[in-house]
Amino acid sequence: MGFLDYVKFRFFSEKPNSTNRDKFVQFVDASGKPILIHKNEYRKNILPSLFVKEWNSPDSLYQLIIGTLDDGLNEECLNPARRLVEIDTNAERSHTVLGIALNKNCKYAEAEEFFKAYITKHGESAAMLCNLAKSYSFQNQADLAMQTLWRSLELDPNISNSVGWYAAIEEERGGKNAYLDALEKISKLPGSWHADLWIARQLIENGKLDEALARYSKAFRTSDNASEALFMASGDLGKNGHARKVVDLIAPLYSFQQHGYKPAMNLMQAYVELKDRENGLRLLRDLRALNRPDLITHLDYFDDALRHA
Repeated sequence: MGFLDYVKFRFFSEKPNSTNRDKFVQFVDASGKPILIHKNEYRKNILPSLFVKEWNSPDSLYQLIIGTLDDGLNEECLNPARRLVEIDTNAERSHTVLGIALNKNCKYAEAEEFFKAYITKHGESAAMLCNLAKSYSFQNQADLAMQTLWRSLELDPNISNSVGWYAAIEEERGGKNAYLDALEKISKLPGSWHADLWIARQLIENGKLDEALARYSKAFRTSDNASEALFMASGDLGKNGHARKVVDLIAPLYSFQQHGYKPAMNLMQAYVELKDRENGLRLLRDLRALNRPDLITHLDYFDDALRHA
């Protein structure tokens, strides 16, 4: 099997660890086996052919650029991102990615002007403003960055990066209480629900389960049971020893077709911990049907654990 037949491993945490991830890119083969490729080899001998393959396919090229930026191969993304701007009918997506690539290549002033030009032509958007704020921040324009970031949140208070960044800035300035105050401030914006998930995480970790459940109720209601909300809630509940709550709260809301595999993986772990073979094996069949090599190792673990429950 050639390198182009491997599926890039992007979601779970079993990537190269902190001592070697700067040197390797990780794939999985069709059987789910992890494959480590040295970054120099990947950069020179594999990545160029991947970009050539997707050069005329906007969706695939976008995914490849995002993954490559995640791998820290920033310079390699500049020309593909410019190509994406040329061919993508989703102008906001392509311009956002090119601006991100410029920022990651330390071209902060160029990124700033690029974002501002797009906003002048197309109007404000939350994603554009968030990344413009990053350009300001990289240029040590802290006040302007914070003002721009808040404007981004006013337009869309549920972009994860924006919520987390705003709260982190306030925590640096004023500690944990300032962090929670920032999340509460975002939570009060119209249509906001993502901040409630972060607040719920703090409540669970402090043993305030009932208050956390109230936050989840608001988040689910406001987001119309968004997959991201179910995923984060199920993960935080499960990690803090509340497998039963994961099943009681998430399972009645979860739809495989609507919410995808991420919340399902947390539900599967809850079923394993509760030794619920019937529901676990039923969900496992749906996950197997996805035929995703990057899930095989995890699904095999769930399968074995349930059959020996």
